[in-house]
Amino acid sequence: MMLDEKPLVCDTCQVLMVRLDGMLACIDLSSVERTLALVAMQAMPGCAPYVAGIMNYAGSSLAVIDLAIRLGLPPSPYTLDTAIMICVHGEQRIGVIVQDIVGVQELHEQDRQLTREFARYGAAFRASAHTDLGLALLLDAAWLTQAGLYPLVQRSDD
Repeated sequence: MMLDEKPLVCDTCQVLMVRLDGMLACIDLSSVERTLALVAMQAMPGCAPYVAGIMNYAGSSLAVIDLAIRLGLPPSPYTLDTAIMICVHGEQRIGVIVQDIVGVQELHEQDRQLTREFARYGAAFRASAHTDLGLALLLDAAWLTQAGLYPLVQRSDD
């Protein structure tokens, strides 16, 4: 394995399948703490466009991002059926809005492709995956949980 390559967590693992604007994506189920229906959120002015706001999660403030917008896809209107995944990686936790949760599937190592190509660029995805529902992209939990809430601002030294 090359030094800059991200190791896959397991040879066989369960993934949560989600749909975004007609695209299938999945994330290792061990990175999903829970899923819940859309809740009230507090807006955060000045944030990156993909930040939907913050929500109360077990008595703590939790940032929530819209995954479609974060990936550069067109946003979908929120409905009562819109889901939020609570994703974790290490000590990081974030709420992630997805259009639809499709279900859970088992993903085998031989079903994953393009792992080296995705690993080289710090991409949002770890691999492409052949699933029962068709081709999906395996999301990188580290990329998700490290979403910058505010756009980078160039400061001028006055």
